[in-house]
Amino acid sequence: MKKLGFKIVYWLAYAICFPIYRPKVVGRSNVPDGACIICANHTAIIDAVLLVLALGRKGDYGIMAKAELFKNKLFSAFFDMLNAIPVKRGKSDISAVKKSLTVLKNDKKLMIFPEGTRVGENETSDAKSGIGMLAAKTAVPILPVYITPGRKAFRGCSLICGKAYMPDGSDYKAIADTAMDRIRLLAEPRKGGDAL
Repeated sequence: MKKLGFKIVYWLAYAICFPIYRPKVVGRSNVPDGACIICANHTAIIDAVLLVLALGRKGDYGIMAKAELFKNKLFSAFFDMLNAIPVKRGKSDISAVKKSLTVLKNDKKLMIFPEGTRVGENETSDAKSGIGMLAAKTAVPILPVYITPGRKAFRGCSLICGKAYMPDGSDYKAIADTAMDRIRLLAEPRKGGDAL
């Protein structure tokens, strides 16, 4: 039943959002088969939906989203159908961690915004260590994705997928910082060398 619900919600969101945002995916072939952590920058509320529309059409993923989005029953049903995992920010949310680990251990993909919140177009924010913990505990590759920042409606936007890589070491914060560095590098592919 949920698979049918996902297909309905996915294609409904696609029909509404695609003509407005016209997302273009670069480097889709970099997305690995099986489990991985897809991490992206986050500047607009629509980013989560665009990430799902671009990379989640098979439904083989979970996406971490702030718990506040689930307070409205309609939004809660919508995000639940898109396999979203509610996260209580600013707390150690054990339930969200367990659900995220289950997604990865079931050979699915986990979508996450390492900064933990929206960050202004010309602002920067430190990555949270959560992504590092999930990567270290599951030993799955990380796929950095750069999403065109700022206002996107009727302007078009791009989602640039970098090369997936295996995290190094067991320092959660260092793993998270490296992920953000790789995301930012995709914003300047000429300087980023072989980031793509």
